Amino acid sequence: MARNISVGIDIGTYSTNTVVLELEQFGKAPKILALNSVASSGLRKGNVHDIKEAAKSIKESVRAVEKTAGFPARRVYASIGGENLTSVISKGMVAVSRADSEITDNDIKRAVSNSETNLSRMANKSILHTVPLCFKIDNEPAGKNPVGMKGGKLEVDTLFITTLTQNLNNLIKSFEIAGLTVLDVVASPIAAGYALMDKKQKEAGSILLDIGGGTVSLAVFEEGLPLSVNCFPFGSDNITNDIAVINQMPLEQAEKLKHEFLKEDVKTDRATQRKLTEIIEARLSDAFELTSSHLRKIGKERTLPGGAILTGGGVNLPIVADFAKNHLKMNAEIGVCSLFESREKRFFDSKWAVALGLAMLGLNETSIKTGGKIKETIKSMFKLFMP
Repeated sequence: MARNISVGIDIGTYSTNTVVLELEQFGKAPKILALNSVASSGLRKGNVHDIKEAAKSIKESVRAVEKTAGFPARRVYASIGGENLTSVISKGMVAVSRADSEITDNDIKRAVSNSETNLSRMANKSILHTVPLCFKIDNEPAGKNPVGMKGGKLEVDTLFITTLTQNLNNLIKSFEIAGLTVLDVVASPIAAGYALMDKKQKEAGSILLDIGGGTVSLAVFEEGLPLSVNCFPFGSDNITNDIAVINQMPLEQAEKLKHEFLKEDVKTDRATQRKLTEIIEARLSDAFELTSSHLRKIGKERTLPGGAILTGGGVNLPIVADFAKNHLKMNAEIGVCSLFESREKRFFDSKWAVALGLAMLGLNETSIKTGGKIKETIKSMFKLFMP
């Protein structure tokens, strides 16, 4: 009997993280077979700019997990982020096809397809995920799955998560050069949310906020589905750069100071500590104001009972969770993957969230995948998000 194994690779601005999971028994938590993280090269603001350099990072990380796991990892799930990651909602409408007016799966697919046809400003963009959010039958709400209901007209609001086609092509090419087959490409905050958020949080309404080195990406969930995805060209690097400029010091020293100045065992004078606090809080305010603005835009400001789940390299700053809570006016906490519940939470580093989510998605999609074709992404994710 073939082993149910999944490999997730998160290629970020500063690190390429690979996770190998195995599902030994359905209904049980998967087992972590291998973890590896190497420094990324060839990326800027979350996007691949040098394909060959990015491929080197991918190959190095995969070789390490193959050595640990004891078998080749040739088929993988990959993440994509970057400042061009975004989402849009489009409406679709079709006439119900059956003579008895009963709605079928085919009617739903035609309505979703029509909503894609109605998309505007899609030049140079590719659709990563297609998520039917809600339906109407003859102008009346019909929930998330109207199959079996009756009516003459079916309408749907569909969320499309997109990125620039060039960014997607560069990412896929870098994996191909590394000798890997990409089974699916998943938006980074969707993958992280899969690893870090439970069903209650997604149902009640919550936001996954990934603070990386070069970008801040987010995914808003409600009623179990993603409602919006966005990415801002801001990251913890901006904090480092400000510290370096204001204190006239090398970037390496500024980065070290950023992470250590609040630790008890690091001695800094009060004036320096106050200045650093002001710099960090000013930049965090920028990030959370962008987040608040996005929530206002989609009508979800202060209406997410599940709060904010924080992840990414930038959340290692000690003040981030409390600052997010005060600025966003909602509960905020550092996300921890359920796979680590039996261990001390400090064992889990936020850098693993996306890669873990990718591997977990891969295990859950084993029965859905047709295998090895990027164009199947839309179909597989459509099934994944269907109730």
